[in-house]
Amino acid sequence: MSNLEQIVLVTGASGFVGAQVVEQLLANGYTVRGTCRSNKAEELKKNNSHPDFTVVVADDLVKGDFTDALEGVSALIHVASPLPHGDNHLEVALEGTMNILRQSYDAGIRKIAVISSFYAAITKNEDFWQANVTLNNQSWGEPLPGSTEKGADGFALYAASKILAERAVWKFSDEHPDANIITLLPGFIFGPIAKSQVIKGHSDLSANGYLYTMLAGANASYTNLFPDHPLPFIDVRDVARACVLALSVTPAKPGYHHRYLLYSGSWSMKEMAQIIGKVRPTTKDRLVERGEGALPLDAKPATKFDTLPAKEVLGLKEFIPVENMIGDTVDSLLEREASWSK
Repeated sequence: MSNLEQIVLVTGASGFVGAQVVEQLLANGYTVRGTCRSNKAEELKKNNSHPDFTVVVADDLVKGDFTDALEGVSALIHVASPLPHGDNHLEVALEGTMNILRQSYDAGIRKIAVISSFYAAITKNEDFWQANVTLNNQSWGEPLPGSTEKGADGFALYAASKILAERAVWKFSDEHPDANIITLLPGFIFGPIAKSQVIKGHSDLSANGYLYTMLAGANASYTNLFPDHPLPFIDVRDVARACVLALSVTPAKPGYHHRYLLYSGSWSMKEMAQIIGKVRPTTKDRLVERGEGALPLDAKPATKFDTLPAKEVLGLKEFIPVENMIGDTVDSLLEREASWSK
């Protein structure tokens, strides 16, 4: 069966990652059906008029009926995932994943890729900064104490949702061994905004909002994302490439989980600011500390993430260099910024 004869359903097609996944699937000859909320559907259709792309409205991931969306579909790429919001975040993240997973399986779909997060391999905050530790696809996260309770810290709640949702995915996989399921665990995702992404302003920027905050002129800051210490990052285009490659991976042997960490390197936000100043020097007047802030002498070491399985099995041989990731992201943000002010 040719790619064009295969319909791939992408959830969250109007979002930062989902829009990139859709565009790369189309570029590789697939027919794509994308879900999004009703308040974004018309703009998504306008932004992406490709003849092999259609939009299906899905306002309720947890209880929604995806029968129509799944008709004729040969593979699912589940991208849609809420940022922490409200007391029901865990339910939305967990049941939203399992609802589409169960319905896809019942519809006869066996090729399923789920975007999780590197948090699913993290057991404690210290896992970010261990000089002699390498996390791999056998590293399994545990929610931080209190992270699943009402009023939990946003980062801890988000991490817990990713850990619990991925755990549920693999429990489902073990119970349905004929399903060919893959989970992708990217670091913090930066990268240029896809042309088809539905975005109204800087509040819709996902992780790119951290970079945009550093470019806020008189109000520029490093945000609260551990500015002095390194964190794992990956370009959104590499995440999208991994999704496309996942469709060609053969089913796993019993007991093996197709689980892949996606990571191009670790940098602190202060290092990111320095990179912006280097690769896009014309932004220095609006950049926090002009991109010249001194790095702390007591910066923590960066934990490493093993991406060899992604390279050898998925075929993701190399990752976009950080200078390209940051430079292209800044260009994209400034281009979109011009339209927000109109």
